[in-house]
Amino acid sequence: MLPDSIETIGLDQTKQVQFFNRKDKKYWFEIDLLPSILEAIADDYYVLMVHDKTILPYSNIYWDTQQLKCYHTHHNGFYSRYKVRKRMYCASEECFLEIKQKNNKRKTQKQRNITETFDNLTADDVNYIGLNTPMANEEFQPTLGNFFKRFTLINKQFNERCTIDIDLQFHNKESKKEFNRVVIVEIKYDGKLTHSVLAQQLHQHHIRPNGFSKYCIGMALLHPELKQNRWKEKIRQIKKIEQL
Repeated sequence: MLPDSIETIGLDQTKQVQFFNRKDKKYWFEIDLLPSILEAIADDYYVLMVHDKTILPYSNIYWDTQQLKCYHTHHNGFYSRYKVRKRMYCASEECFLEIKQKNNKRKTQKQRNITETFDNLTADDVNYIGLNTPMANEEFQPTLGNFFKRFTLINKQFNERCTIDIDLQFHNKESKKEFNRVVIVEIKYDGKLTHSVLAQQLHQHHIRPNGFSKYCIGMALLHPELKQNRWKEKIRQIKKIEQL
């Protein structure tokens, strides 16, 4: 899938483009379009290599309150909202508790803390959530599992980081959904999106920015009883791409 001509870069060379406080745009589309897009931008980006691999597996567990506040604040269109998850970097087996906040300026801030366990919250985890969200007194529970493969592109000006996710899976105790034809691209940038070669190439393929919350889409797919008018058209398009 990745062009042979694209240069690799090591993790230690990319610390300046982690962008924990950033602007970002998401796109998603049918995976058949991806090879030609990557070929067109190969000279302008590096691909991140970790442990001699460029395509890496990730596993997430999302946590929410008993009232599903994280889900509902997003669905109801609040500009200030939070997501809480544990992420396992499967190649290294490192595990982090991560908190993402979208603020009222539509910027994403991510904070993370190394954690000892993946499938439960320790006392330190609960304390970290309390310190970094307005939900200190809430009881959190695991609500969604998510797996995908990712490769990461860094532009050669080192002011843009792009993640490309494939082979998505969503699961809970009762059911599982797999999507092999949807690809999600997220461009994290410092500056103007119009300077992004990848964004320009997506535009040429008539692919426009279109939000995709893995947590909210996964929850809506696995829990049809939840309020989900906000995602209805996205879910219809996903099913069309996946030929469901």
